[in-house]
Amino acid sequence: MESATEHLFVYGTLLESEVRQLVFARELDGKKDMLAGYRIHRNKVSGLYPSVEATGQDEDQVSGEVFVVSNDDLRRADQYEGEAYMRKRVTLASGTEAWVYQEKSV
Repeated sequence: MESATEHLFVYGTLLESEVRQLVFARELDGKKDMLAGYRIHRNKVSGLYPSVEATGQDEDQVSGEVFVVSNDDLRRADQYEGEAYMRKRVTLASGTEAWVYQEKSV
C-alpha cells in the first residue's frame, strides 16, 4: 500500500464519515484545524455544495478537519470533487501544509 504523506483539509461533504467511506473505501482519522484568511463562499457550487474563497483577512476562518492521505487518496478525492473544483495547497492555522478544494474560477 502506498504511504500516506499528504494532508487534505476538508470543510464540506467530506466531513461526513459515510462520504469519506465511499470516496476512500476506509475511515480516515482526522484532526480539527482552521483555514485562516478564507471564508465559505456565499454561492454554492451547483446550488448545493460549499466552496471556500480567499479573503486575506485573518479574522475570516473556515473550520474543518485535516487528514493524512496518500497520492492515490488525492486522486480519489479529485474524482469525487469533479470538474467544478480545483485542488490548492494552503497553510492551515496549525502550520500544516495541506490541500484544499475550492471552486474553479469562472
